[in-house]
Amino acid sequence: MSLFILGILFISATAQSQTITPHQGGTLTLILPSEPSALVALATVAQPVIAVSSKVNEGLLTYDYSLNPLPQLATSWDISADGLQYTFHLRKGVTWTDGQPFTSQDVAFSIDLLKKTHPRA
Repeated sequence: MSLFILGILFISATAQSQTITPHQGGTLTLILPSEPSALVALATVAQPVIAVSSKVNEGLLTYDYSLNPLPQLATSWDISADGLQYTFHLRKGVTWTDGQPFTSQDVAFSIDLLKKTHPRA
């Protein structure tokens, strides 16, 4: 076995044995192919914007690696029997950077804006 392969196996084993405890704050370094044109992915599907937007903004839901929905700004949700109505129960105590509370009106505004501006709307 070559030294290169042994090195890769050592690095992989070392990385897997370390537990990383997340903490709030700090600096995120992200390598992008170009400068993002915006920080919110409402008006574009450009990859640099999507990569940055998910680090700056939260959605009602997030998804695991199997694309199963998980709570984020919504703690839970109900779906009507006909599948046409979704009710999201919002996380309490969430505020905007100016200290204003996050409300259902903010969600409605974001959805309406998305429907008007996003290429996939």
